[in-house]
Amino acid sequence: MDYEQIKRNAYEQAIKFRDDWLDEFFSEGGYALHSYDAKQLLAEHLGESVESGPQIELDLEEAEEELLSSNVRPERKAKTLQARIGKLQRQLLRAQQRLVSGLSTPDEVEDDLADLLGAQLTIEALEQHRRPERVTELLSTASQAASAAIAVDKVSSPSPKFSELYQGCVDNKKAETIANPLGQGTYDALRLAAEDFLWVFGDISLNAFKVKDAMHFRDVLLRGPSNRKKYPDLIPEAVLSGDAEFGKRMSATTVGERLLYVSQIFEYGVRFECISKNPFKGITVQRDTPKMPAYSQEDLERIFKSPLFVSGSSYWKRSARQSHFWALMIALFTGARCGEIAQLRAEDVREQDGITYFSINDEEGKAVKSKAAIRKVPVHPRLDELGFRDYLKGLPNVWNETHRSGLLLPGIPAPSVRQRPHARLSKWFNEQYRDRYLEGFKAENKSFHTFRRNFIRNSLVSDASETHVLNMVGHQEGEFSTATIHYAPERYTPKQLYNELVKMDYPFLDFTALAACWREIPKP
Repeated sequence: MDYEQIKRNAYEQAIKFRDDWLDEFFSEGGYALHSYDAKQLLAEHLGESVESGPQIELDLEEAEEELLSSNVRPERKAKTLQARIGKLQRQLLRAQQRLVSGLSTPDEVEDDLADLLGAQLTIEALEQHRRPERVTELLSTASQAASAAIAVDKVSSPSPKFSELYQGCVDNKKAETIANPLGQGTYDALRLAAEDFLWVFGDISLNAFKVKDAMHFRDVLLRGPSNRKKYPDLIPEAVLSGDAEFGKRMSATTVGERLLYVSQIFEYGVRFECISKNPFKGITVQRDTPKMPAYSQEDLERIFKSPLFVSGSSYWKRSARQSHFWALMIALFTGARCGEIAQLRAEDVREQDGITYFSINDEEGKAVKSKAAIRKVPVHPRLDELGFRDYLKGLPNVWNETHRSGLLLPGIPAPSVRQRPHARLSKWFNEQYRDRYLEGFKAENKSFHTFRRNFIRNSLVSDASETHVLNMVGHQEGEFSTATIHYAPERYTPKQLYNELVKMDYPFLDFTALAACWREIPKP
């Protein structure tokens, strides 16, 4: 059975759980509502017909009147309701922990997902209306919550507005990926695309939206500024007419990303019958394809002889940080992504079978690009030679959210709420240090990410196993499916990876001088 069918089955079980639960609850203590089907009751309320489902013995007015005439005291109703919600919350938490921790076997995933969704839908219905006498509102809200969470029912609005479709798309993504949540970057990209759409068209109804309108959106962005926030009074008409003056235009790559995510929003609408078609389907833009070179030996010698690595230089005295030193060294010998390095904590340096490794994970709010990005990367012996263990001893090993103590690189400022994990480290190297001390790198498209390309290239050139290298950098092997990862999440042990990692080296760098340098840097 494929995962789509599992989700659909789980959704059907969740709806049944919710309806049965509500039926039982409202039938207790004088709430004699007889039997009903929540979806049919809502359908009758909306004036629609439902072919299947048990007969309704009470209409809406009779149901509400019977509840209002109940002899159960309000305080008892509230207390009973709160206790039941607490029980549902515990059910939700247990199911979530099983799914997230991987305790569920493939055969149990459907049941655990049904438990989680059933509890979630019931809690949403009950918490929005804690007065059980409002059965009409309660059932309507419950059905609406189910549609928002899984989005398999038809949206009743004949012509949804863009903002409604956008929110539905976001809610659906969160529901469908509840066992393996998407990174915040995906939702940020959706938000930026939605903001650009609203700037061009406003919050319009979408049934009359045509392909020519999608092409108009693309053309406005291609001629518009790369950073629209700098021009708050700019209007789309001024962009197309050429009357507006601004600096750098939005790149074709960024426009392509905006088209992709707006298309996802429209595709959501088509999939769940909110709209009839996706006008953005097939609307593309020729993207920029810059060369992605690796660092040469000369480049690496320039980097590691630049002011950050020279004791006594003016930069070294004024701005050098140990965190910047180790960020570049870790990038050189792990190939990890910028954001993965920036959010590492001291406690993420762990040991298994005598091998020290970096645990790149999504624990406690950390973000990773994909499931394959969760991995163990051994510490290269060159890092030990540089004194990495001594550096580690000087750091607090307990994470503190308020003060952000416990970071492996505490000298790198925390990103703002709206920024991705890599933002501050990337800005320091790519926009400040590189442009001032590594002339020519920007023109050659050499950035912090180039360390990752170097690691991959040099590992393969050193005859390291390709599958081991893919594992170390968090790429999924072509034939190594998601289902296989479920059964064997740790493809290789740290010791196996270490044996391949040590084949890669940079013997032309002066590690003795570098080891002495970082210890004298005054700032963490």
